[in-house]
Amino acid sequence: MELENITKEWLEEKYCDEKMSCYKIGLLLGVSGGRVNRKIKSLGININDRIYNRNKYLNSKTWLTEHYFDKNMSLSQMAALCGAKTSSVRYAFSRFGIKPRTQSEAHACSREDDYFISSGVAKEVIEGSLLGDASICRAKKKGIPSGNPYFTKTNLYKDHIECVARLIFYKDFQKRIFKVKPHGPKKTCYNKIINGNKNGYWQVKTFCHKDLLDMYQKWYIEGVKKDNVKLIPDDLTITPITLLHWFLDDGYSSLSMKKYKNPKYNEPHLRVELCTNGFSERDVDKLVYKLKTDLNIESKKSARKIARDGAGVQYVIRIVESSHDLFFNTIGPCPCSSLSYKWKKANKQNLRQKRWWEMFNNLKAFVQKNGCFPKSTVVKCGHEYKLYQWLNTQRMAKAHTINILLSDEKVKALETIPNWKWR
Repeated sequence: MELENITKEWLEEKYCDEKMSCYKIGLLLGVSGGRVNRKIKSLGININDRIYNRNKYLNSKTWLTEHYFDKNMSLSQMAALCGAKTSSVRYAFSRFGIKPRTQSEAHACSREDDYFISSGVAKEVIEGSLLGDASICRAKKKGIPSGNPYFTKTNLYKDHIECVARLIFYKDFQKRIFKVKPHGPKKTCYNKIINGNKNGYWQVKTFCHKDLLDMYQKWYIEGVKKDNVKLIPDDLTITPITLLHWFLDDGYSSLSMKKYKNPKYNEPHLRVELCTNGFSERDVDKLVYKLKTDLNIESKKSARKIARDGAGVQYVIRIVESSHDLFFNTIGPCPCSSLSYKWKKANKQNLRQKRWWEMFNNLKAFVQKNGCFPKSTVVKCGHEYKLYQWLNTQRMAKAHTINILLSDEKVKALETIPNWKWR
């Protein structure tokens, strides 16, 4: 039998199945072992196949997939189990076309679970936090994001972080909360004493999860150097929970006292805003539209000029005054005491009540001192004229000629004044 007439099947049988060496095959054919070796390579016979055929486990695709995918074993664990090297198991994978895990997936298999939830209420909390200060990050390899992303959020107040962690982990959420010292640009911002803790803030951080990859691709521009630039997804739905956590992060309310010629309008005016400085004007318009369509809350964008680095104009969202009640009714009470100062709505009502009873006491004292009610014929900038206007407003409110609600308690209090008349 001449070497040139040898078939691939015959040579594979001798070399791979019967484990004959090139030298012994050469003795059968009357040629050197080197010529047999060159013939094996020319026919495309992998010289490593005979090595793996010695191990029945590495020659079984079923065994490899069962232990790797079903039992979540690593390559090194499988190599130790079948008595081979890790490189041998890796090559067996390539022979059968089995795709090994990425580094991030391998890390996820070997770690303990963090009990993260990525759907339902947890998703609404994450989206609300992403509208605020939170972020979804990915590790970078040569400047390009790679691996599965993770969710992280920092805040000065621990109860706020606990409020978020309790909703995105169904178990042992305390293990994912850390005390972090400020560094870089944040060092100046957090360099103060809060709740007795100096130079520190709190952070909640998940493990890397494949479930977050779809959300990351919707919220961030893939492949850019500054991957912390967020986008507003087109399919984002603003729910009450989403709005609540957005307001906890980047919302505020403030009261300002405006004075008018008519003193009845001298009361605190509430301003409610959502800081969207990091978003583009187009994304801010999109959020204004979604607030209206999803929650029927009227709002408008407001420009803010900034001088640093020539950044130009940024935009915030201001809730229209007619939607203030709906806004606070939608988000409900503050879930953490440290941020209750943002709920200025109740404070405004308290100030109104306080102002009303001050005017009532002033009117009662005036009647007791002068024996009559204030008159409209006095100087219009004086104390008596202000009492007259306030008195007239109460009578109009009782007659329902103006849109002011007068409670039964206030009606009874006014009727205790001597010689009181509603007309």
